[in-house]
Amino acid sequence: MGFYTIFVSLVGFFCQYVIPIGLKELGWRFYIIGVVWDIFVAIVIYFTYVETKGLTLEQIDKRFHGVPVEQVDVIDAYDGGRPIAERELGKPVSEVTSTVYIKT
Repeated sequence: MGFYTIFVSLVGFFCQYVIPIGLKELGWRFYIIGVVWDIFVAIVIYFTYVETKGLTLEQIDKRFHGVPVEQVDVIDAYDGGRPIAERELGKPVSEVTSTVYIKT
């Protein structure tokens, strides 16, 4: 928490005092610094954030508790296809044989 407070204070100082000086001295070229920073942050997000696309809330909870995506059981989610039979609940996806229905 202390590092967060220091970081927020430094960013506030930068925004309040450094940006106006940079804009005055460098003009439009100062925006290049912002673009480089945004690209850096995008790269960090791409490689460090957990992928949650297509997962249910329960599966996302498992992912945030360190369960690898290969071990998150997709049978827990209902995708609108055929109903999940009682005998299939709790089984790994590889053990469940299913027929694919195409919605028209």
